[in-house]
Amino acid sequence: MLVKLKNFGNIIFPSDAIYTAMNYGPPPKPPGIIYDTLGYFRTVEKVRKLARMHNARIFFPHDPDQFKEFKKAPEYYD
Repeated sequence: MLVKLKNFGNIIFPSDAIYTAMNYGPPPKPPGIIYDTLGYFRTVEKVRKLARMHNARIFFPHDPDQFKEFKKAPEYYD
């Protein structure tokens, strides 16, 4: 999902297609169990292309290191 925010910019939410920045790479590293490795690599390249086209940041759904960087409620939004 690509979201365009006026005050923040563009964000891509790849959901469970790409779990973490480590899986995204470079080089991309598939998660432990994957059905279609070639499809996974095509998906990563598609997300890279979208990120370049839209100058978007990627929010990975299962990346604890990236999550630490986010501004979170309620502290940030008080």
